[in-house]
Amino acid sequence: AIINHKVDAKKRENWNEANVIAKDPKNDICIIESLTVDAPPVKIKSYEKIEMLEKAYAIGGPQCQPGVMTSGEIQNKYDFGYEVQLEDGLQEFTVPLLQTNAHIRGGNSGGGLFDKNGNLIGITTIGELSDSPNPFNLAISADAFTKLLNKQ
Repeated sequence: AIINHKVDAKKRENWNEANVIAKDPKNDICIIESLTVDAPPVKIKSYEKIEMLEKAYAIGGPQCQPGVMTSGEIQNKYDFGYEVQLEDGLQEFTVPLLQTNAHIRGGNSGGGLFDKNGNLIGITTIGELSDSPNPFNLAISADAFTKLLNKQ
């Protein structure tokens, strides 16, 4: 499974049935192996094949409501070196990011961002920096997790 590093850091003490395979805290990336869940893998769509205004579906658990799905479009693609000012400081990413207008709220971090065919295109990381009708939401490209895993 692939999740955000911040999710692993917060929940790890409760995860007795998973092992951390690889992590990159700077880019908020963590790959875990479940010891109890046997689920089929999803297909990953490469960053290069993701198109602007392509439909995107975010699945997560905002405000402790598991299985919530929101939809939107890919608004922008950031290749490398993108910085975001957060309440607790500056977060600098060095991996490809996707900007979507699919609503992402607290609790969605680490959830999947999928295309219309069910291919994983990203993992949500930062959502709803304002309650604007045009929200600024970011997902880490699924390719970043594949590259980290291949380094192992």
